Amino acid sequence: MCEFFSFITNGQKKVFYFDAKQRDEIEGVEDFDSHSEIANYYLKTKPAADRCNKFEYTMDDEFKVDQINVKDDSDYAKNWVEKFIDSRKYVDLIKWKYKDSNSGNWNSGDRNSGNRNSGDRNSGDWNSGYRNSGD
Repeated sequence: MCEFFSFITNGQKKVFYFDAKQRDEIEGVEDFDSHSEIANYYLKTKPAADRCNKFEYTMDDEFKVDQINVKDDSDYAKNWVEKFIDSRKYVDLIKWKYKDSNSGNWNSGDRNSGNRNSGDRNSGDWNSGYRNSGD
């Protein structure tokens, strides 16, 4: 089970995941961070979950290899996710994941004491500390 953000690759440096827009629009997906759900949606070959590599990015900013089933492209996946976390798509995804859990922008309500709540990434819309200019 993924701790925060799951994605898969096809072993040929092609990454698949559900972005914030898809999470709003696609119906019938029980868990958008399930490797099986991602594989079943994007890879039409059954059993899809056995035909991909499975990765995740944790709340502690850690890249994890969950399972390698096809050609190992984990170095590519790690580089991809490191770029992805600096992108607007990642910011939108985080806002989507916590839209029902917080008031403000990660500032009150659930998930607002402990990690990620003071210092880096934690006031306004990620606007104090590092990685924090703009929204």
